[in-house]
Amino acid sequence: PIDQSDGGEDDDPEEHKAWAMKLKGLGRNPGMPWKAQSSLIEIDTNKDFISDKGDEVWNILEQKGIKNVVLLGVHTNMCVLGRPFGLRQLVRNKKNVVLMRDMTDSMYNPKQWPYVDHFTGHDLVISHVERFVCPTITSDQILGGKPFEFKNDSRKTKDVQTLTDIKKVDADSLRKHWNTIMVPASVDVEALLQQGKVQWYRSCIRIPSEWISEKGVTLHLQNSASVVKAWMNGNELVMNNAEGACSCLIKPEFINKDDANLLVIRIENPTAQKNQLHLANLVGKSSLSLAGRWEARLGDASSWSNIPLPAKFGTSPNVFFEPSK
Repeated sequence: PIDQSDGGEDDDPEEHKAWAMKLKGLGRNPGMPWKAQSSLIEIDTNKDFISDKGDEVWNILEQKGIKNVVLLGVHTNMCVLGRPFGLRQLVRNKKNVVLMRDMTDSMYNPKQWPYVDHFTGHDLVISHVERFVCPTITSDQILGGKPFEFKNDSRKTKDVQTLTDIKKVDADSLRKHWNTIMVPASVDVEALLQQGKVQWYRSCIRIPSEWISEKGVTLHLQNSASVVKAWMNGNELVMNNAEGACSCLIKPEFINKDDANLLVIRIENPTAQKNQLHLANLVGKSSLSLAGRWEARLGDASSWSNIPLPAKFGTSPNVFFEPSK
């Protein structure tokens, strides 16, 4: 329900640069500066485990026979949802999981869609979890007392905004930010898309390793555009353009096997009347139709071909494709 494709960073660029320089001066990696857990967290070496590796966490859960899980930490819209031991995978593997919602936070930049304050953006993520992933609880249900509240959250009204409150797609919003649409598009949305000479589309795809041959997998696009470009996880693909259809090979080294992959498509036509993505299919040792929800926008910027985060953290779950089991 929020655009986190810029990494969710809302800090001042100059402050960010100064902080990075300070961390480098301390001999730390600015991207991963942490050295230890908070001293406020008591760690019992006889029964507590610390790991950031999916196989280790799952081995612990299975060895201990743990079926009920309470997840907390940061960030809700990235690691908490997307890690191999995050909410989605726990639910998918039949664990009884809840999110402790007052002990987490989201990475969201208020300058991005839907242009709300940070705390409302976080509430939108919590609402998404509750509606589509798993239930939530608050810390007082285990510890007693009162639920935690951010001291800088000065909102008088804290009702959670839902997707139905967000303005519908129009030409102005398509020029300002990514919008969720259906592909193939409705007649009304198609008319809006044709107002731009250049259109961008993106989605997220989980590609099973068994689908991938030595050459990779093939992307087939049905459209009537004159120029089509495509990127997989930021890697530009060699497109074979033809009237009404085009295709390209996605090399194995461009693919996150058994994981999320960002597919971005750019379509351009000088007349701005026939440049639209009508249908897409991914073909490997099996085939996956990519008809459904995509994100789209009008305009042109080379930075739109990728995002600064891995696809499993930065892309919206609203535009996620995967083979049915």
